[in-house]
This record gives sequence, structure tokens and C-alpha cells, in this order.
Amino acid sequence: MLGLKTSLRSIQVPVLCAVALPVALLCAYTLVRGESRTRVSQEPISITSTYAQTWQQERETVHVLRGKCQIVQGATTLRGERIVVWRRLDPQAPAHEHVTVYLENDVRVDEPGNTLTERTLLRELSTAGGVEVLPQRPVVNQPGTYDPTYRRGAAQRDAVGRGAIRQVQDTGGPLIPEPEPEIRVFDLKPAAGGIRRVRFSGRNGGSFFLETKPTQNTTPAEQIVIIKNGVTVLIDTDDGRGGGNNIGLIDLSADQVVFWTDEASANGFTGEVTQSQEMPFQIYLEGNIVVRQGNNVLRARQAFYDVRAERALLLDADFRAKIPNVDGKVRIRADRLRQLARNTYQGQNAFITTSPQLKPGFRLQASELFVEPRDDHPWFLTQPREVDPVTGEIDDSPVLWATSLNNTFFVEDVPVFYLPYLSVPAEDPNIPIRDLAYQSDRIFGQQIRTRWDIFKLTGLDRPAGTRWDLNLNYLSLRGPQVGTVDSYYGVGRFGLDGPYSGTGYQSFIYDHGTDNLGNDRLSLNPPHKARGGLLQRDRQDFSADTTLFSELAFLSDRNWLEQYREQEFDVGKDYETMLYLRHFEDNWAWSGMGRARLYNYYNTTQWLPRGDLFGMAEPLFGGLVTWSSHTYAGYATQKIADQPTDPQDLYTVLPFEGNGSGLVAATRHELDLPLNLGPFHFVPYALGEEAFWGSAFHNVNSTTPLDGRIYGATQVDDGSLNRLYGSLGVRGSFEMWRVYPSVQSDLFNLNGLAHKMVFDADYSYSEATEALGKVPQYNEFDDNSQEQFRRRLLVNTWGGTLPAQFEPRFFAVRSGSGANVTAPYNELVDNMNVLRMGWRHRLQTKVGPVNAPRIKNWMTLDLETSFFPSDKRDNFGEPFGLYGARYNWYVSDRTTFTASTLFDTFDNPEKLWSFGIISQRSTRGSVYVGLRNIQGGSLHSEILTASYSYLMSPKWISSMSTAYDLAEHQNRGQTLMITRVGSDFLVNFGLTADPTKNNFSLGLSIEPRFGSYSGLSGPYGSGSQNRALLNGPPGMGVGPIH
Repeated sequence: MLGLKTSLRSIQVPVLCAVALPVALLCAYTLVRGESRTRVSQEPISITSTYAQTWQQERETVHVLRGKCQIVQGATTLRGERIVVWRRLDPQAPAHEHVTVYLENDVRVDEPGNTLTERTLLRELSTAGGVEVLPQRPVVNQPGTYDPTYRRGAAQRDAVGRGAIRQVQDTGGPLIPEPEPEIRVFDLKPAAGGIRRVRFSGRNGGSFFLETKPTQNTTPAEQIVIIKNGVTVLIDTDDGRGGGNNIGLIDLSADQVVFWTDEASANGFTGEVTQSQEMPFQIYLEGNIVVRQGNNVLRARQAFYDVRAERALLLDADFRAKIPNVDGKVRIRADRLRQLARNTYQGQNAFITTSPQLKPGFRLQASELFVEPRDDHPWFLTQPREVDPVTGEIDDSPVLWATSLNNTFFVEDVPVFYLPYLSVPAEDPNIPIRDLAYQSDRIFGQQIRTRWDIFKLTGLDRPAGTRWDLNLNYLSLRGPQVGTVDSYYGVGRFGLDGPYSGTGYQSFIYDHGTDNLGNDRLSLNPPHKARGGLLQRDRQDFSADTTLFSELAFLSDRNWLEQYREQEFDVGKDYETMLYLRHFEDNWAWSGMGRARLYNYYNTTQWLPRGDLFGMAEPLFGGLVTWSSHTYAGYATQKIADQPTDPQDLYTVLPFEGNGSGLVAATRHELDLPLNLGPFHFVPYALGEEAFWGSAFHNVNSTTPLDGRIYGATQVDDGSLNRLYGSLGVRGSFEMWRVYPSVQSDLFNLNGLAHKMVFDADYSYSEATEALGKVPQYNEFDDNSQEQFRRRLLVNTWGGTLPAQFEPRFFAVRSGSGANVTAPYNELVDNMNVLRMGWRHRLQTKVGPVNAPRIKNWMTLDLETSFFPSDKRDNFGEPFGLYGARYNWYVSDRTTFTASTLFDTFDNPEKLWSFGIISQRSTRGSVYVGLRNIQGGSLHSEILTASYSYLMSPKWISSMSTAYDLAEHQNRGQTLMITRVGSDFLVNFGLTADPTKNNFSLGLSIEPRFGSYSGLSGPYGSGSQNRALLNGPPGMGVGPIH
């Protein structure tokens, strides 16, 4: 291999290995990949087209694609009008898949920095991330072996042979070979051992001065060629076999060049030398040296290469490279770089940085570096983990191993971190640690958190699309914590064709502290010291219509999730252990579920099993009438949640909870008769249901605590219960609109105005044979976090007796939450006579270019109310109730004013309202100010919230949020963060105050900038450290997930 290329690698690999940063190691791999072994790409392959024909052929899946065909893997895209794809699984590594593609007609290959166009193209791809074929119009199980495109592709594939198909990918490198300068190299008949071609031209298009003279100091005699006045040198090699020794084209420029070669090559020199690679060739460059290959650029003061011996020396080298998965370029600087042999390097006084400054503000520097090939061994296990994507055989070839001495991290010229010795693989560090963090607060104390890659730690094969990490943490106020986090996705599990995905975690801690959950729960004693939880969720799609969901969950106690994963507890899905299978068939669907209760901290109904059948708008009598239905049956078990072990933890039994088990079944049907009378749309309907509960019950709550702040209830068992429910009604609507084309305003961004109004109404008369208070609630209507809040609210606000107007089930009946055919909680219906009315407004205008305007909402207003003829029974003596309004003014595409309300007019009603304005200025920042009011009886909360994130200048960013309860005169918390954006560092300073938990934190972080920094708010937005400092909005029930 050409020494110049190899020496170029020596510039990068040893320097990068001097530091323990993954970016440096990726950079090392970039320049040595020509001699590194081929690996299966982890990037998935996505294939799209207009038409696709698919069939099975021997052990392969074949696709013939037509129309707008595209293949994407990572940053590389292949396009063509017609494509043939052969897919086959690796027999020794089933998670790996090999793909042969044949493209013709307008073939184009795009990758960063390079574009290739061909008439036809045959390529071999491989992936461990899965292959996805997404045609718009698929045809399955119809062989296309007689298709002309398939025949041409198969013929070319057979002619070339799989072993000779050009490999276009390797791990960490681009899918297509490195881009080359636009210089055509003619095909030459390779000599034995390969050929070397060197071309010389004047720098920047000028002429150069040439001097040739022999030397008698060597045997055999050599010729010295001296070129001055600026020279550009192009070096290309061909090993004669198309193998991995081809290094591509290298472009070198220098003020002066001297090279030594054989006499025959120098005789008659006209600016080009073509010779065997076995011939001696040495070259010396001096003055303003620039070496280019692809997107990488190297500069040096002096350089010497012995091409045949593959030895090199470079002085004052400065290398800048584009690294995969890193924004921007990495810069390496070294006083002296040597290549001692193929893949063996030595560097002295080298550092790495991403700063473009001549003297960077930070750098990682090593006094001496060595790189050499070594055998690859996992940490514990012994089997090789890499499979050659072409041959399908285990690849146990050596990898480049880097060793560096006296590694020091400098900030300006101050050393802040030192490692005397470091030895890691250059291509892949194979270091199992993924994250190391330090945090501090009043709840968990001083925290050291680490995350480890289990596959790298154990040497196990990593399945495609899988991540599995080990968490090892220590919390000074709580204790040691251990856990794992996993995620996976793919296609074709267990021989199935559909995709699958899943996530999960397991976390356990030996907790010697107390829980701080806010307000009156600042110090709760856990039931035991060994605490934790686990959650595993999985989804398997058998087809587009059939899906299986599975979930396994366990918690050690009632408060662990709220303490350690607060955001998930507040807004996430409930933890369940279940299997749920569903299938859609046109307008029908069925599902089967089994759900077990492994712990009893929350009100969770156990279903073993349950089945549901849905039918929507099935036409009857030629479409005159439509029929909708929902029928379900199952064996349900409900048990009152266990009481807290700490008597200071507020708790009471909710009125609709109880201990019972038995058959639960219901069937509900609705017939609709759609009618159109001019602009009026009417739908008379009749709904009926029969429901059965094998075990019915209700509770009478106690107003006296059993122990401390724990309240109980007396259960009344009603035996089995059968309920009939029926509803007759009519719903309808009509629309009115008017256009005002003359309305024009630059201030309000109006170009014409259209006012559209829709009046809708729904009258129903409903009766049930059993009162709502006697119906058990087996179908939960609240999440666990809301139920836990209701248990405390019933005691600390209402003294153990909940007023009827705030009883959640009766509010749901008044609102009609359970009156629809598909309502998930069919229990929530009762005798009701109600007319629900709505008046909906849309003010619309035109925006956009004159020749292609679009219509957008300028203002929206929805007004709603309900009329109750039987007001004493249904609405606490008021004929009208449930007044609601929602208003939005879209001032511009980036600014919106919003307001909403819901209230009643009887004694001590609920009064909910809120308003606010939000403005988003793209990468510049955003601001929100709002006021939210919640009032009901003695409960009154009026929270003013304000937040902003603002790019004050290219160097400074600030963000702030605050929440204050005006009604209760309580501070809910504040956060403040200021970021200084430097060319080398991001310096973040953050403050968080959370009075609801008596928690205060102060944070300072310094982040080196590797490439262009990007975050949530654009190129200077908040990164991971910023979010860690903020720790979530305080006092709002959305804390960090620890």
C-alpha cells in the first residue's frame, strides 16, 4: 500500500488514541478503514417505491420495484427508476441481513461530499438494523422472474458473482467510497504486485521548475527529482485485485518536492510516473504542505514518505477531519508523527480539539502515542463478535490498538485532568462505560450515576436494533442503586413478518432515607429498605390489522414510582401486567386481554380473561340505518388498595372501590337514522344496553381516621346485579357562513375574512334500572396518579365526605362521558334528560403567495352548554349548566393567545378557567405567560406561570420559569439558567427552587463544544446538561426521572 496514504493515517490514528473520547477514536477509524476489516453496518436500510412485486425464491426474498425507487442507509441514498432487490439472512448471524441491489435508469448515489451517476449499478449492502420495504402499491406472492428488469439484474449478478460485488459499506464509514477529486484516471493493466501512478502539476494552475540528477550512494543507483515553485502531487494505486489495498486518490501540495525513484521511471520525466509498487519511491515535501483526501485536510511544515517501506515522518502536523456522528470537524495537532510499519504508528506531543482557534481553549494532549494491530478479545467471553457481511464467516482479524502516555486535559493552559496510561482499540473503544454523572440536591443528596453497556461489558453479541445498559448509582441520602435500561426494535421476530419494538427498565435500591413527595408528605418512611420497580413493554405487529401488546410491571411499594420516576408517575401510562391482542377488519374489531394484579398499591382491576367486540356504522336496509355495537365479557377481580404503612401518608377508600370478583359482561347497541333536510343534518338514534356484574358493592366512608391520617370505609355487598339502560335521542347540526373579501389589514395579517358558524345539538332521554351508586366500577376511569390524589383530596380538603357536585362519577354522567357506544367505562350512565348545545365559530383568512394562497384559522371560538329539563335531579336545581368556552387567536404563525373555561351556576360549583399567550421565535427563543384558576368549594388555586428561553446574543442564552399561586399565596417554584456560548465551551449556570418539597439546587457545568452545538431551541439551545440543571418545572408534578 502506498506509504503516503498510510502515513496520512498515522497523522490521525495515534493522536486520537491519545485521549479517551469516542470522537477521537471514531476519527482514528475514519483514516484507517481502508485496512480495517469490513463490518456489518448497524444502520437500517429503508426501501421505497411506487410499485413493488415481491416473492420468495429459494432462501431469498426478491423485490422488483418501479417508479421513484429509493434506498436509504444512514446518510447515503441510492435512486433509480427500476430496482431489483435480493434479500437473504446470514446463516451464522440471523440478526444480520445481506441485500444485493440492481439499479437502472437515472441511477444516482448521494452521500455527504460525493455524488455518483450511472446507467446501471450493482451493489452489495448488509445491515444489522433491519430492512424495511415500503411501496405505495405492493403486489405479494406474484413472481416476476420474466420481468425484463429482473432478468438484466440477475444476469449481471450472475456474471459478477457475489464474491466480487463491490462492497460499499463498513462500520463507521460512508456507504459509498470516499469522494475523489474530479480527475479521470485511465485504466492500466496492472503489473505484478500492483501499479503506482504519480502525477505532478503546478500549484494553483501555475508552472513548476524541474531539476533531475542521479545519485551513486545507493545500489542500484537512484534518480533524484527536485520540483520547485509550488507543486501539486496526485498519487493513485491499484493492487491489481480490486482488494482492500487500494487507497484511492490523494492530493498533496507543497512549495517544494523532492522524490527518489529508479532511473527508468525518472528518464524522460514529463510530470507523471507509472511504476510497479515493488519499485522504490521516496518523497520529501517542504513548505505549506496541504494533503487532501475526501473531506479531510492535513497541513504540515515538513514531511517525508518511503512509499515502498511504508514509513513516514511529519513535522508540525495539523489535521482536520469530518467524523461520523459528530457535528463539525475534529482537529488534531502534533509536533511529530511517525509511521514505523504498516498499521504501526508513533506520535509525540499531540492534542485533539474541535475548536477552530489556533490556540484552543481546551485540548486533550498526550506526550507519546503508539498504534499497533492486536487480536480482538471481548471483556469476559471468548467468541468473536464480528461477521464478514460478504462471506458470512466470523472475522477474527486483528484490530488497531492504541496506547498513549501522559494524557492531560487542558483548559486554556491549565491541566485539569490527567491519565498516565491509556490503552484501547482505535476503531471501536469497546469501553463499556457509557455515562458518568454527578448531581446534588436535598432529596437524594450527593449522587454519582454511571451507565454501562452490557454487551460490551460481557462480550455478548448485540442483536440488531438493541440497546441494553446497566446503571450503577450511589445516592448519599438514600443508598446504592442498581438497574438496567433496554430498548429494541426490528422486523421478523420468531419467523413473523411484522415489526416489533419494546422498552423496559429494572431499578432497585437499598434505601435508608425517607420519601419527600411534597407539601404534607415531606418525610414518609418507606415500608422496607429494599425497594425498586421493573417495567417491560413489547409490541408485535403480526400484520397491519393485528397487534399484540404485552407488559410486565412490578413495584415494591406505593410511593417508589412517585419518588424516583416522578414524571412517569404523573403523566405516563399506568404500570400493568397484561397481554392484549387486537384485530381490525374493516369497520369491525375484536380484542382479547388478560391482566394480572401483582401488587395492591393502586385500584387496578384484574381481568382473567376479557374479550371485546366492536362494530361501527354497519349499514342496514341498504344504508338507511346504521348499527354500532360494543360487547364485552370477562372475569374481573377488584380489591381495595392496601393502606400505607406510614400513618402520616394520607389515605382513604374511594366510594366506588371494593372487594369483589365475578363475571362482568355488557352489550350495548345503537341504531342511527341519518337524515338531511336542506342545510340541516339530523340523526335520530336509539341506544340500549344490558350489563351484568357477578359481584356488586358500594362503600360508606368513615369520617374518623383509623390510624393517624388513614381513613377507612364500610363495604356494602349487593350480590349480583343486572342493569338495563336505554337512551332515545336526536343529534343534528347546520352551518352558516359569510365572506368579507374587502377586509384587509397588514397589522392583523388579514387578506379577506370568512366567518363560519356551526350549530350542533344532541338531545337524549335516558333511563337505567339501577342507580349509579349501586354499580361497581370495574372499568377504571382515572390513572393511578389521579386516584392517589383523590384519596388525599377527600381528606385534606373535604374532611372525608365528598360533596355531591364533585363526585367524579356523577360529573361524568352529567357530561355524557359514558354514554357513547365505545365508551371504555360503560358503568357511568344513569337516568338523565339533557340537551347539549354547541355554537362553534371559525374566522379564516388567506395567507401565502398570491398564486398559491392557503386558508388558515385566524380566530376560533367554541361555546357549549347543557339544558337539563329535570334540573333538580340532574343539575342540582339549575336548568342550565356545564358552560364551556374555548378561544384561540392565532396572531401570527408564531404567536397564539388562548383561553378556556368550564363552570356551573349552582351552589359551590366548579369554576375552571385559564388564559395565556405563547410566542415562538424559531431558534431565537420562546415566551409563555398564563394564568390558570381551579375553584370548587373550599378549594381555590390560581397559578400564574411564566417562562422564556431567549438567545440574547451569539454568546449568551438565558431561560427562566416561575409559578406562583395567587389564591393560596404560595410560591410553587422557579428555575433560572444562563449559558455562555464560547468557541470552545458551553458554560451553564442553573438555579432551581421548589418550595413544595423544600428542595433547592445549584448547578454549574462546563461542556466542551464538539462541532456545532445544537439543542431544543436551535443551534444554541438547551443540551443535556442544561436540562439536568433545570431538573424539571418545580412544584408542578413534573420532576426529573431518576
